[in-house]
Amino acid sequence: MRKLEEKLKFLPDTCGVYLMKDSRGRIIYIGEALSLRKRVRNYFCVSGKGPKTRALAGAIRDIEYISTDSQTEALILECDLIKKYRPRYNVRLRDDKKYPYIKISGGAFPAISITRTLKKDRSHYYGPYASAGAVRRTLKLMRELFMLRSCRRNMARVSVPCLYYHLGLCAAPCAGLVARRDYAKLARSARLFLEGRVEKLAVKLTEEMIRESKALRFEKAAAIKDSITALEKILEGQKMAPKRKKTLLEIQLRISNYGLRKD
Repeated sequence: MRKLEEKLKFLPDTCGVYLMKDSRGRIIYIGEALSLRKRVRNYFCVSGKGPKTRALAGAIRDIEYISTDSQTEALILECDLIKKYRPRYNVRLRDDKKYPYIKISGGAFPAISITRTLKKDRSHYYGPYASAGAVRRTLKLMRELFMLRSCRRNMARVSVPCLYYHLGLCAAPCAGLVARRDYAKLARSARLFLEGRVEKLAVKLTEEMIRESKALRFEKAAAIKDSITALEKILEGQKMAPKRKKTLLEIQLRISNYGLRKD
């Protein structure tokens, strides 16, 4: 217990993920916090707590933590670690169907949407995400960057483009305003983004912008440049450490490579 008390003293006042272990070194609970210090210490102030929290506090013998740069990163990390280790006291993410995924459908003109149901189809699913608000913000950003449709229109029939086309949030494949090949490129870029390969995507878009510029298709080149600028802002806002940029893929690597000690 002395070891645990020492760890509680030196918990950082930063956001991150905490992992609680029992006497055998098994992970029994994983959570995220805006302040690791305040959140973890709160477990040991058991007055007014329910029986589950009291039982958890009584079983804790060690604590590990991972500091993150933002609460959004902490939510992603918490979700993945819970799925990986399935701690006995965690119930929030046991049923993935209750949590939102981002879906990019199959077909010639894939649509992007939020879903809570996984199906065995040609679609690509990304998640689950612990925060529905974060998913909606991500979806809005992706529509601005990649202009994928979010409607259920029949793509076999040409129709008048909807409001989202006029807002710059859809390439309007329903109206035949984007070639199938060009739309496929947008869908591939969106998948790279969701897989965390933001830097690779930026390089890919830069090469495409140069090709369009050389072919004198300046309007297309300008649109691609806008997407590159937006991606650069995302990279700048995701600092892992001084003078080093971070991508969502690196977050995933931290998750997969995180070696929990068996004390």
